[in-house]
Amino acid sequence: MRWSFLPSRSGATMALVVLVSALLVIPTAASGDVGDGREACNTGEICLNDWPAWSRYTKHFWWSAAYAPNNYQWWDTVDDEHQGEVDDDMSAAVNKDTRCKVRFVDWATGNAWTIANDNFWLTAPAWINDAPDEHVRVSRR
Repeated sequence: MRWSFLPSRSGATMALVVLVSALLVIPTAASGDVGDGREACNTGEICLNDWPAWSRYTKHFWWSAAYAPNNYQWWDTVDDEHQGEVDDDMSAAVNKDTRCKVRFVDWATGNAWTIANDNFWLTAPAWINDAPDEHVRVSRR
């Protein structure tokens, strides 16, 4: 039985269907570096602020990230524009990741700060404040 509303299944058509399906299923790095793209920090995101937790400068992530090589920028929630680099400039964070803790690392000193996925904004301690170069999702254990 032939379904008249379905296109023919030539090799080129099937290849196109497979390619489009793969692109829709696999998240890209570009889509992951902004969290869900909203100003509020939502479930699943790792959110940073440039000053204490009430700061207007924020950046959200889904994944681990090295800041300087990727030129991540703060989002100014008042002026609605990018404003300065995230690298060596984070003062508060909340981990809303659904599975992992998050470790912030200062490459120059090796200092690290690990936070649980408990949904609480935390001010960075002195040894890591305004210093992290990356954050890494780490196992619960």
